[in-house]
Amino acid sequence: MKWDDGYQGEHWFLWSAAAEGYKVVDSKEYRLCDSRLEGKPEAAPPWLVARSSAEKYYRPLEESNLHSHFADLKDEQDIVAFADKYGLLGVDVALAPVGGGERIFGEPLRRWYDEIEALARSLQIWDWVQSEDAGKLGLLFKWSVEGDRLTLRYKGVTDAARAGERASSVTLASRHINPQLLELVRQGELFRPAKYYVCREINARLKQSVYPQLLPFSKDIRDVHLFPKNLLTAMWVMLSQELLGQTRKQRCPICQTRFEVTGARSKYCSQKCRQKAWESNHPDYMKEKGKRKGGKQ
Repeated sequence: MKWDDGYQGEHWFLWSAAAEGYKVVDSKEYRLCDSRLEGKPEAAPPWLVARSSAEKYYRPLEESNLHSHFADLKDEQDIVAFADKYGLLGVDVALAPVGGGERIFGEPLRRWYDEIEALARSLQIWDWVQSEDAGKLGLLFKWSVEGDRLTLRYKGVTDAARAGERASSVTLASRHINPQLLELVRQGELFRPAKYYVCREINARLKQSVYPQLLPFSKDIRDVHLFPKNLLTAMWVMLSQELLGQTRKQRCPICQTRFEVTGARSKYCSQKCRQKAWESNHPDYMKEKGKRKGGKQ
């Protein structure tokens, strides 16, 4: 099976964004149509809604670093800007105007923050696995003294999550929770538990969110192609492609932006960062350059 990488006609994986962008609304303007969602944090206001019904379409899987951009979002302003360009995630709820009128669909900002946190955490862990950074992984993955419990402890990356100031934790394995993992990894081991966690997160997002298709106009009709259900799933697909070795990303040491590696010598995300690195490694030259520039004034 192959992930869809682009075919002519209706078999492209297309996604849409509102042509006039998005705005944030609250319960003073709209209410949930489904009363069963009332009081549930994942459906609570504020919501992100389209400014109009006009749409523009694009192919998300051609934006190979889209998942990295999403994971770097920090606040409401970032989220709206991302949605303006790429659309909603595909986890919408039905909303009705408080004063009456036609219902629309929107997405809770709380859900966006949760999804940003989840993807950012998996990306960071994968980056540390790739760079073999046991020191940083050791800050997240904690073994009990007896070796019978493995816990992941982490702090939030978005402004909303940081406001809590507290670290969250989840038990990955113990005598009563997922005990088979304790049989597969040694006490104190970090890299395999880290890979396990990232794979677990990807599998959970892809389950029932991808669908197979035979493409009648592909070069080999015997190939079965997998299509993501929505934009959120597409971004987890992008991370899965990293694990499969189909793409390779790394963080720029200057600005910390993740970028696609295109060659063995790729180290910086841009010429600007490459220049900054050179300048920091040649302080004497930059000092002399500053003197010459000052002397001309």
